[in-house]
Amino acid sequence: MMSYTVSLKGEKAEDLEGKHWDEVVAKRYPPSRSLIIAPGRDYCYYFNRKGMGEVCEFIGDVKGKKILEIGCGVGNVCVYFARGGAEVWGCDISEGSIQVARRFAEDNQLEDRIHLGVMKIESLSYKNDFFNMVFGQSILHHTDLPRAIKEIHRVLKEGGRAVFIEPLAYHPLVWAYRKVRPQRYSPGEKPLRISDLKIIRQSFDNNVKVKGHRLLALYSHPAIVYRYLRIIDDLLCSIPGMKRLCATVVIMANK
Repeated sequence: MMSYTVSLKGEKAEDLEGKHWDEVVAKRYPPSRSLIIAPGRDYCYYFNRKGMGEVCEFIGDVKGKKILEIGCGVGNVCVYFARGGAEVWGCDISEGSIQVARRFAEDNQLEDRIHLGVMKIESLSYKNDFFNMVFGQSILHHTDLPRAIKEIHRVLKEGGRAVFIEPLAYHPLVWAYRKVRPQRYSPGEKPLRISDLKIIRQSFDNNVKVKGHRLLALYSHPAIVYRYLRIIDDLLCSIPGMKRLCATVVIMANK
């Protein structure tokens, strides 16, 4: 059985996670760095560039919608959603990340439509049935999943949608890389397993679709090679039993 979970619980894990990302963003985003995103780039540009056009199709038009990004990090995706006309909330446990996210909002002149705060996903401060959509990218696998999903479901409006982009635990190359380079990952994180996907399905009454990505197209390749690998990935990941070997899954849920 593959296993590379760091055994950390509760406040200790949260403190270490927060400090880890504070240090990361301090190095990557010094005050002198401009955070202006090129004009015309919105959420569909972002997801299509990642080869995840199904996310844009599932989300649809966000104009006038209230969107929450959990684990928003430095807030660049909040900017993409706000450019589409949404009112956006973002939360993260890293104070340093939220400070950079505020700079992203200000540099792109969207601070009036982006609301940010330091917060744990397992105890969100937002009202019940408040958001039209909740989005998270590489975040659920850092959380106490049952508690996090319960909170996400609580703040989502009836008929609202949730989208998560998460790592899966079973790709042999990714597993090996994590074993060899554990310092590249934050304390306490653990890629999702099939049992975790079941928790999400049950919480949303099975109104969930899961699409696999990055079976062969893992890391950097020449662009043309990468495009062909993504096409092959789409075919392979549609085969029963192969989806679980994909490095990444897109989880799309309806409340």
